[in-house]
Amino acid sequence: WTALMMTLVLGMAALGLDASAWFMNKRQLQTAADNAVLESVAVKGRGGSTSDVKLAAVAGASLNGLVDGVDGTVTVNIPPLSGPNAGDSEYIEVIAERDAPLYLSSVLLGQNSVVISARAVGAITTGGEHCLVALDNSADAALEFTGNADVTLNCGIASNSASDQAILINGSANLTADPSQAVGDILVTGSGTFSSSTPPQPFSPAVPNPFSGLSLPDPATLSCDHNNYRAKNETLSEGVYCGGLDMKFNVTLQSGVYILLDGDLTINANANVTGTEVTFLFLGSSAATVGGVANINGNADVALTAPGPGGHGSGPYAGQFPGLIFAQDASAVSTGVNRLNGGAAMQFNGALYFPNQEVNYTGNSDQTGGCIKVVARKITFSGASDLNADPANCAALGVPTISQTRQRIVE
Repeated sequence: WTALMMTLVLGMAALGLDASAWFMNKRQLQTAADNAVLESVAVKGRGGSTSDVKLAAVAGASLNGLVDGVDGTVTVNIPPLSGPNAGDSEYIEVIAERDAPLYLSSVLLGQNSVVISARAVGAITTGGEHCLVALDNSADAALEFTGNADVTLNCGIASNSASDQAILINGSANLTADPSQAVGDILVTGSGTFSSSTPPQPFSPAVPNPFSGLSLPDPATLSCDHNNYRAKNETLSEGVYCGGLDMKFNVTLQSGVYILLDGDLTINANANVTGTEVTFLFLGSSAATVGGVANINGNADVALTAPGPGGHGSGPYAGQFPGLIFAQDASAVSTGVNRLNGGAAMQFNGALYFPNQEVNYTGNSDQTGGCIKVVARKITFSGASDLNADPANCAALGVPTISQTRQRIVE
């Protein structure tokens, strides 16, 4: 009986030792699968193709000791084939497998190896809301807070630049914002400070352009209502303003779409400009002639509110361009700079969209209500600003939600 029991004890001990090795293999495989799915999600978030996503998963697994086709296999499924997210193409499933050798227990089980597998599912999920988004995918300081800038936001910031200073806080600038993310890195230099209630997210997925599907009128179909117009002490109505629009003194804008064709918008110092349900479109007969905000000078009193989803009354663009105060044709030359120097009395309630140009925000603005969102190729702050993007007000105007994106393992 002792001999028989010793055989059983030794067999169980052998199985236990091999099982320990299996669990170690399982842990290593899970690490490889987790890393592989995070790498693939990151590539997908940057707009990578399906083949690029799968290559990223294979590379991620190899960094953790599993080389596909050599010492195991890496299978990538888009969408997942099983689990609660099966069939949803927003999710990526990675299955890592390898053969684990049997040592002492091979005699008991009658085989030389067992298959060990691990599974991970990842996706880009959304969190907080951004109100500043820099779209340039490579520029240094695509989102910059410089000089004596003192900026307080009740919302988040994002930069799609892959630069090692995609978001730059330098000089003696102070920034308070939450959340924050960048495709590249977030850099604080000099005596600058950055305050956030959640950790910054460098090396994150790009934020989708919320206005990428915006359709603007064809300049070739437009005819001029005004040429090189200079407005002062009057009420303006919507129309096509060729050669630009210059405002002085007291100007009231009626509800409507103001198309600036081949010209800039200038609001002079001490001007008082107001308008509700107002949208400015900057178009050009060529890329070189697309205008922008040449200047909103200091001490100008500017209060503009974008239309809601049913805005602009009964005009030719009724119901179009909800939430937009400024929208510029994406073909505009990238060297242009739109200067907002209006000071504390500059109040925008809506979105400012300059997809291929810079917005330079130097005014000491204190906007504690309403909705402000800026989406541009590059955004620079060099003044003291307190900006607010109230979600309820933004939703009422039809301004798109710009969500923080995160790479996460969900299964």
